[in-house]
Amino acid sequence: MGSNSIRHKPAWRDGLGYALAFLAWAALSAASAWALLAVRSVIGPLTLAIGIRDPAALQRPWEIGARAGTFDRIALVVVGVVWLVYILLLEEYLRSSISDARAQRARAASAGAENQPDYNRLGLRTLARRTLTAAAFPAAVLVLYLLLQGVLWLLLRS
Repeated sequence: MGSNSIRHKPAWRDGLGYALAFLAWAALSAASAWALLAVRSVIGPLTLAIGIRDPAALQRPWEIGARAGTFDRIALVVVGVVWLVYILLLEEYLRSSISDARAQRARAASAGAENQPDYNRLGLRTLARRTLTAAAFPAAVLVLYLLLQGVLWLLLRS
């Protein structure tokens, strides 16, 4: 058999790494959905707050409500698309940390390197770093939610 046919057996840490990547993906998917839906919940009231500031619009209050409902439906579609793209990219981003470590370990084993680093731990460290990096998206969306809440409060106060 040639060196190209050598297969590296998966380590138990690979399974653990993939399970941790899945758990991180599920948690970040849920957090991002919650954060995006929180932003969406502000869109309708914000539209109403902007609409009641227009004296001409107060003559026809049903238009303000219709406008708020339209913006809410548009926000729902935008939130759904953003969330779908995020979770699809997130899955590859998290899973590839374990796959890359596994590929490096297989290359090192086929090359016969004796003093090779622990690629299992390297994969888990990379997964942890990528999980923290990916958590910036839900955090940023929550900051946007708080900013929109502040704008809404200022509009209703004045």
